[in-house]
Amino acid sequence: MNIRYIISAIFTLYCPAVIWGQTTGKILDNNRQPVDGATIVMQLPDSTYLGATISAADGTFTLEPEAENYQLIIQHLLYQTRQIKGQARDIGIITLESKDYNLEEVVIKGERPFVTVEQGKLNYNISAISRKAYRKQCLRGHL
Repeated sequence: MNIRYIISAIFTLYCPAVIWGQTTGKILDNNRQPVDGATIVMQLPDSTYLGATISAADGTFTLEPEAENYQLIIQHLLYQTRQIKGQARDIGIITLESKDYNLEEVVIKGERPFVTVEQGKLNYNISAISRKAYRKQCLRGHL
């Protein structure tokens, strides 16, 4: 009977520490959609590492370390990195700004193969081979 009291006392004392010793929050984008796979790093103000996690599919995250003052660094490939200083255990909603990945120009280059296989025979594209050899000679200054 005493063992039950001891186990219940340990459970009663330990569970609130686990529940209250966490820092939680949710990460959303500009369109209020959850951001999946964002990396959240918790540090002290002097940049001492405390812990890290990755946001879930619904954008939520939980960090175990408990600190009075901390900063969070939130990173994701598609969004700008954000740093937040905090003191609360529930950070609330963090909104990330999208990165702009505009390309100036896209060049697509294709060439015919020099050798093809048709009906079990090798066919050589002599004109493509001779053009490529001619270009190389021109670049070297031999022509």
